[in-house]
Amino acid sequence: SSDVCSSDLPEKEAGAGGAAGKPAKAQVITLLDPRRSNNCSIMLSRFGKMPYADIAKAVKTLDESVLTTENVSAMKQFVPTSEEIEILKEYTGDKAQLGKAERYFLEIMAVPKLASRLSALHTKLSFQGKYEGAKESLDLLVGAVKQIRESKMLPKMMELVLAIGNYLNGGTFRGGAYGFR
Repeated sequence: SSDVCSSDLPEKEAGAGGAAGKPAKAQVITLLDPRRSNNCSIMLSRFGKMPYADIAKAVKTLDESVLTTENVSAMKQFVPTSEEIEILKEYTGDKAQLGKAERYFLEIMAVPKLASRLSALHTKLSFQGKYEGAKESLDLLVGAVKQIRESKMLPKMMELVLAIGNYLNGGTFRGGAYGFR
C-alpha cells in the first residue's frame, strides 16, 4: 500500500536507493559556463592524465618539455576571467566534487601573471618559425632588388616603354617626357 513509509522498510532496502547494491555515482559540481567548461576539458585532454598542479608548475617554470606551442596556444584561450576567479574563490564545498575545468582553474589561477606568461612563452616558442618565414621573404625581396639593379635589359625596356608612351600621348601634356631617374 502507499501508506508505507521508508522507516517500515527493512534497513537494506532503504539505504540502497533502488540501485540494487551499486554505489551512487558522485555528483560533479560545475560552477562555470557549461560550454566553456566542456571546451576547457577538451583542451586539458592534450595533457593526458597529467595532474593540474603539474601543469601549473610547468607554466610557473616555463617548462618547454610540457608546454608545446600548440598547448600554450590552447591554454591562452582558457585563462580564468576575474568573474570565474571570484566564483571559484567563493566556493566552500568539497573541491574534489568540482568538474575538471573548475579544478584546473583552481590550480592555474595561482600562477602569477598567467596571461602574460603564456603570451611570452607562446612568442618564444613560435619565434623561430616566424623568423624563418620572414627571412625567406626578405631573401626573396633582396634577390629581386639585386636582379633589377644588375639587369642590362631593364633600362632598355624602360626606354622603349617611354618612347611608346610619348608617341601615344603625342600632343598632350603627358607626351614629351625625356627620361627616368
